[in-house]
Amino acid sequence: MLPLLYGLVTAITQATINHAKAADNFESGLAAYRSGDYGLAKAELHPLAKSGDAKAQTLLGHMYSTGRGVSQDSRAAAEWYRKAALQGHMTAQFNLGNFYAQGVGVKHDPALAVYWFEAAAMQGDRDAQNNLAYIFANGWGQPVDFVKAYVWWARAAAAGSTRAGTSRDAVAERMTPAQLIEAKRLLEAGTAATKARKAAVEVPVPSAKPGTSRSKTQTTSASGLREATKVDPGPSAGFQVQLGYFRDRAKAEFLKKRLVARHPNTLSAEDLAIIANETGNKEVFYRVVAQYFISRDAAQSRCRRYRQAGVDCFVRRDTRRRPVVVQPGK
Repeated sequence: MLPLLYGLVTAITQATINHAKAADNFESGLAAYRSGDYGLAKAELHPLAKSGDAKAQTLLGHMYSTGRGVSQDSRAAAEWYRKAALQGHMTAQFNLGNFYAQGVGVKHDPALAVYWFEAAAMQGDRDAQNNLAYIFANGWGQPVDFVKAYVWWARAAAAGSTRAGTSRDAVAERMTPAQLIEAKRLLEAGTAATKARKAAVEVPVPSAKPGTSRSKTQTTSASGLREATKVDPGPSAGFQVQLGYFRDRAKAEFLKKRLVARHPNTLSAEDLAIIANETGNKEVFYRVVAQYFISRDAAQSRCRRYRQAGVDCFVRRDTRRRPVVVQPGK
């Protein structure tokens, strides 16, 4: 018995040493990345990522996505994100969801985008929660579901998102009393469940063959990089519904107020925004636009609704679209 016990203690001690060494290597790689020494960062992170370290996989995925220290390769980035996401890494799940939403490095797949956003959102990621809410509110790749939109915006608002609170209140005005009751019931149930599991989530791993059982992986910490486009109603979305275009901001403001006053059942102040655009010769024009939409179909559907109410509009691409980057370790 003693030799066996000695061997077990030795194995545990060695595993502890290896874990500590891996943690040191990741911190070294992260420090190198932050200092701009991407070659050293890759040298430290790549062996860790190959051995299954989710944090290293996420950071390496970001390096391939941005071409820092390696040749830019969106497919490689998606694969590293996938490896980390399957281990429950929240940031990797969020980024992989964005890749599927935008068709970057993978085939465009709204269902998989929702799947990975939901995995991250269940761990408390408010950007993923905002994305899900916007997807369900606008019917992007999913049926419109105001109940789910309300729940996710409420969770994002509770996590500190100011915009989510405004969006939650706006969608509540379009819901029936029964829908509001159901949304609040789901919200309370979800809050209780979240407290019970302390914000942990088990992510199902698709089996190799259809019809076979699925296994689960454990949750890991959520440190790492976030760099993909968000899908909330902000400047990163893809399309706008334009209702007016002026040189004078005061005229744009007047049109917005008049539209809301004349069409209270169709438009609200929260639906509309005034966007300043600078032309090549430095002239500034002001557009009155409706919410931002991730797909052209969703924007066209909204524009058709406005036209039925007698409001002229057309759909245009949002040229201000940019990826949102969050610095390492945040």
